[in-house]
Amino acid sequence: MLKLGRTKRAIAMGAAALALAGGATVTTAGSASATSLVCYTYNGASSAPCSHQTTLYANNSAWNSPAEFWTDAMVLKVQNDGNLVLYCQGHGSNRAVWASNTSGLNIDHGRLVFWNDGNLAMYEAPFTDPSNYMYAWDAKVWGGSQSIAVLQADGNFVIWSGGKAMWASNTYHACPGTQNYWVGYQ
Repeated sequence: MLKLGRTKRAIAMGAAALALAGGATVTTAGSASATSLVCYTYNGASSAPCSHQTTLYANNSAWNSPAEFWTDAMVLKVQNDGNLVLYCQGHGSNRAVWASNTSGLNIDHGRLVFWNDGNLAMYEAPFTDPSNYMYAWDAKVWGGSQSIAVLQADGNFVIWSGGKAMWASNTYHACPGTQNYWVGYQ
């Protein structure tokens, strides 16, 4: 059973910058920017849907750190420091391109929950009470139990509900290897 703390921390949203270890800087997502759930390759001869995306379902599922979700070029990590971070992976790159900006001091581990109301949220458990999860961040969208969150092959992490993008990391083509995919009609 998920035990949630009653305290909320102020979370920087919008275009707030996050400095990560090693001097990398990423921004948190603002409004959703995605036009289609299905992505296709640019090759012109074929328009086969991408088979290497990760989909999460809004059914109260929870993932404790260290959990990872992959595409061919990216990895979304639920980190022990309570941060949710999207990294470029492979193709000579290993850099952060989006983060929830929730890493905290004295945090034992993080937990990602995709609630059945369609909201995706991060929680942190402190070293002093590892079973007491405290709210850290959420996407602030409530698309219902039919919502899905997709780490797309085009580099964007998007929460979809009823065919509409409700929230997105806005990291479309941010990593090498994602430029061969496109979403919808531009």
